[in-house]
Amino acid sequence: MHSFTPAMLNEGESAVRRLEIRLRNVSNIAKVVWSSFDFMCGPELKFVWEVIPSNSVSPLNLSSGEGSINGEGSLVSSMSTQSAQYEDIDDPLQVNITYVLSTRAFTPFMAFTAHRSCSLALTTSCVDSGIGGTISTHSELSGFCLSPLAESLPDAPTTSFQPFKDPNLQVGFFFSCRFHLPFVRCSAQLPSNPLMHKMTVVPSRNLLVGSFIFSMSQPDGIRTLYAISFLMNNCKLEWYMERQTFVESVVLDIIPKLKALFLSKEPWEDVVVRANLDLTRMVNLISILDRYPLVSELCPLLIKNTLLVQKRCQDDKILSKAISGVLQSQGQCVIIGSDTQYVCRLLHTLAAFLPIELRWCCPRMYRHKFSPYVRLQAVHRHELPNVMQCGALANWPLCVVDVDRSMVCMSAHYSRHRVLKQRADAQRIDTILNNVFQNKPVTLELSSCRILECVKAFVRRMDMLPVEEKRQILYYFNFQQSARMALIVYVKHASEPLPSEKSSATKSSRFSLNECRCALDLQSDSWFHAVLARAELIMPDIAEFIYSST
Repeated sequence: MHSFTPAMLNEGESAVRRLEIRLRNVSNIAKVVWSSFDFMCGPELKFVWEVIPSNSVSPLNLSSGEGSINGEGSLVSSMSTQSAQYEDIDDPLQVNITYVLSTRAFTPFMAFTAHRSCSLALTTSCVDSGIGGTISTHSELSGFCLSPLAESLPDAPTTSFQPFKDPNLQVGFFFSCRFHLPFVRCSAQLPSNPLMHKMTVVPSRNLLVGSFIFSMSQPDGIRTLYAISFLMNNCKLEWYMERQTFVESVVLDIIPKLKALFLSKEPWEDVVVRANLDLTRMVNLISILDRYPLVSELCPLLIKNTLLVQKRCQDDKILSKAISGVLQSQGQCVIIGSDTQYVCRLLHTLAAFLPIELRWCCPRMYRHKFSPYVRLQAVHRHELPNVMQCGALANWPLCVVDVDRSMVCMSAHYSRHRVLKQRADAQRIDTILNNVFQNKPVTLELSSCRILECVKAFVRRMDMLPVEEKRQILYYFNFQQSARMALIVYVKHASEPLPSEKSSATKSSRFSLNECRCALDLQSDSWFHAVLARAELIMPDIAEFIYSST
């Protein structure tokens, strides 16, 4: 998947330590830059990771795709092996479209045109119009001909335009280090805001830089500003904005481990190895999510590929419980089962209950090992111990669906899960500081998932509707939930401190979670946490705000 091969790149008097991240899939991230800044030394470029995809691309499969539900035999056979599979027709096309980025991409078209005008014999053809004595000239290649005014202009230079040959134009990672990071050197790094994100778009360089900036104490006590920057083409702006929250959650877990290595006075090589491992895993995971999406524009979510088209959906207890679990877990659901046909349909069904902006984070089944950062995912049964241990690192409770045993379980609610995550993070940091592994790691606390009343009513209604109307009711169910907005408005007004209150500047002592649940008819724990999960997607950190002092 990757290799650790440092190299040296001389640029004047400085030396850049370069590493390679080799992936099986193409990544839209071109480079990862680790830089620092302090007032004594100024900006310093630490390391540059170059993302290099492998040259092997799977052949096209024109007959059927892995995400297709039409052929049961082809689906089962394609999922029963771990060898290289034939991919969907859109994947290699997406590879070629996203990967062809070279210096020619920055070169204007006129730089490649010949200094001589084209021969008319190449761009015109004679066609008999049927009228005596007249011949019409027409060719689809005539668009490549220059107008008489353009023909009279001076010849264009034959040498190609190389933007990096200009001594005043720095290479992308030098630019991000020397000019991007110093702009935020005076920003306050507060305990409540340990990480800052800064995005810069430079159209003249075709460059997009997304930097995550944090401060870190050196062994000598000096605090230095660091930045982990992701460099890509500026045409990937929309792509990056959609994944910025995902990248931020991963970086938030990487930074404490790097700080622990600095505090433990580990050799610089160990810090680099840890950073290389974590960054490689993150970039590889993003490339897999882009390469094997469960739902995409070319492979949209279809009602015929879900379990909602079967007769008597209300008799399928796994389906109702799984939908209830997905609503409570923000879509962070793990499915285990040997019936690949049912698992695939269940994945597509549960994807319909995720917001559209989160569906990109759902890979096809068995394409990646369990990750606490991924939403819907299907894994093999032997990964269940890893799910129990690494699931505690997720930002939200998990739903675990065991198809073979007809079980749907939920981990502890957010009020308890946040405590487990803090303990799991503390164990990882303690392992780095003391170099001692914990005998009993923090694991998930699972319990049986209860079916929500709204899900029962929804499934019963789906059984009575024809297939043509099921898509409309599904859309209505997803976006017409007023309970989450009512919770946000209530918490906002009830927690606003009065002018006479001095205990807290952000939260009133009058706020009571029990009164809030009674006022909004959220006495049921399952229904309350389902509403809270959707409210968290609209207003991040509202759950932490509610439970911070309750």
